[in-house]
Amino acid sequence: MSSSSDPINGGAVEADKPVDASSKIEAGAGDGAEDDALFTDPATVILGGIYDAIGSLAHLILAILISYFAGYFGFHVSWAILTLLLVWSLDKKYKQDGWKRRFRLWKRNEKKHQLVAAEKESVEWLNLALRKFYPIYSPEITDAVEGSIITAIEAAMAVPPSPVTAIEVQGVDLGVEPPQLSELKTFNLPGAAWQMDATLSYRSDIRIVVAVSIGGKGLSFKIPIAVKDLVIDGRVRLTLTMAKEPPLYKTLLVSFKAPPTIAIGLKPLKAFDLDKVPGLGQFIRDSIVAAVGTMMVYPQQLPVELGEPRPEGAPSAAVAATADERAEAEIDANAGKPMTAARAKKLAAQRRPEYVGRARVVLKSAAGLRACDKSITGKKTSDAYCRVWCGAAVKRSKVIKSLAPEWAESFDFLVEKARKYQHLELQVYDEDKLGKDDSLGRAIVDFADLVGDGSTDVDAKSFTVPLVGKGALPESEVTVSIQYMTE
Repeated sequence: MSSSSDPINGGAVEADKPVDASSKIEAGAGDGAEDDALFTDPATVILGGIYDAIGSLAHLILAILISYFAGYFGFHVSWAILTLLLVWSLDKKYKQDGWKRRFRLWKRNEKKHQLVAAEKESVEWLNLALRKFYPIYSPEITDAVEGSIITAIEAAMAVPPSPVTAIEVQGVDLGVEPPQLSELKTFNLPGAAWQMDATLSYRSDIRIVVAVSIGGKGLSFKIPIAVKDLVIDGRVRLTLTMAKEPPLYKTLLVSFKAPPTIAIGLKPLKAFDLDKVPGLGQFIRDSIVAAVGTMMVYPQQLPVELGEPRPEGAPSAAVAATADERAEAEIDANAGKPMTAARAKKLAAQRRPEYVGRARVVLKSAAGLRACDKSITGKKTSDAYCRVWCGAAVKRSKVIKSLAPEWAESFDFLVEKARKYQHLELQVYDEDKLGKDDSLGRAIVDFADLVGDGSTDVDAKSFTVPLVGKGALPESEVTVSIQYMTE
């Protein structure tokens, strides 16, 4: 181990001294005896033999000419013989040196190929690991960095252009597409930590929902727009702190060594496209690029908590071996609240679902819904649709303009072995063209008794349950039927 200069901190850290590829190749060239033993490349043997034959022929012609002129000028015949012996000896030495030289060149090229292949393989292994593990850790990473991202973006958009009165970040989802790394360099740090510098290429499926408020006190409304297709390229520094217990990695600090190259796209979520408003779309782009860039350029660092010590009394992974035990061991800070995509992914990553069969759900109808809109004739109504959750999966119905919509739509879901997740969560909403959709209530339909031990098909059974929570009326209800199938 030797000291290696830290290019950002200006200090020295303990690291394996990097060795230049060419120096490794030269050091491994080998001696003549080793060369002769290992030299097996057919192309080099054939070409080397041709070159040696041409060289020997030239030497022979030179010896004959010298001998001829020695006799022509009256020198003794011994001078001609001595000349021939000398040329033969030099020719032999020439051929031996040529073979060694060509072998060293061939061996150097082989080592270059091996080093490039080894480096590529090591990076591919790391990127494969990222593709496998990133979807599992993504919900937790989202929860860890969401607050920092929202704060940075809202600070960058604190003074929006007219006629916008305010811009609010409503949510952040990092998606499941992992970044790709190349050109790695690692450093050992004092204590339980290590550091890696890498070139990062991130073609993400990130989704940031931004609500833009337009209008004054008398008339104002919010228009949502989604930030997507985030592309980041730059040289990044990752500092990992280790933990004594699983998951072993405790904290990840992420920072760019220089401002990265960032590009984003905007997608309207309602009928009105904010990107078409002169200057507004570019303002949103520039603000988000500036926020994401500055919040992660050294000395700024983005901390990500990868793991926490297991709470006292909580069962370990070895103890919580069954599907039911893993489901009960989940840590859910939002228990009792409506399910969301990010929360569903996070919980699924904790419990690692197992499945016993399939449920065919027919979303029949709803009744007694709250009126959120008015039709052209002045009649109160709602643009009602329903989200149906089963485990970590969700389906969405079509929109029907009615206070008693009849959807009559069928959805198939995999049924988890854990009885805690043998239920449906039905979320009914009123769709708005401008602004956030209004909640009309939600309901839970437990079908664990229908599944039983999961070994027998069960005919469809209807359930009519009341809608409760935000936006629900006392008479609001929804009707579904569920059929369980083992295959």
